[in-house]
Amino acid sequence: MKNKVLFAVVGGLFGVLITLLISGNINDLPSILGGVFGIAVVILLFKLFTKFKNNNIPERDERIDLMIRKFLSYVAIVTIGIMYVSVFTLDYLGFKSIDLIYLYEFLLILTFIVLIGITIIRKR
Repeated sequence: MKNKVLFAVVGGLFGVLITLLISGNINDLPSILGGVFGIAVVILLFKLFTKFKNNNIPERDERIDLMIRKFLSYVAIVTIGIMYVSVFTLDYLGFKSIDLIYLYEFLLILTFIVLIGITIIRKR
């Protein structure tokens, strides 16, 4: 299944690349090449850090699923709490609008916290 997805993504990128080269619109070429390079880096890292198991022990069970759900519910509660406190604080201080970059930064940090937390839970 993984190989089919990989071949579909790489084939799609090369299809877009060939179309761009034939049409002569080279302005979008760096973004397509960056996508191809990014996928190549992800595939290389996946191949380097993936350990294959020889036994038939499942990778996760119901306890790990329960811990992940509990962790994600805690993260969601804390996130909603932080958002409410920040909105009330900004409203109290008189701000009527803020830059979206602050929201993007918050969501990026939240994503990294969730990914690191789930990785730690799965290793237990």
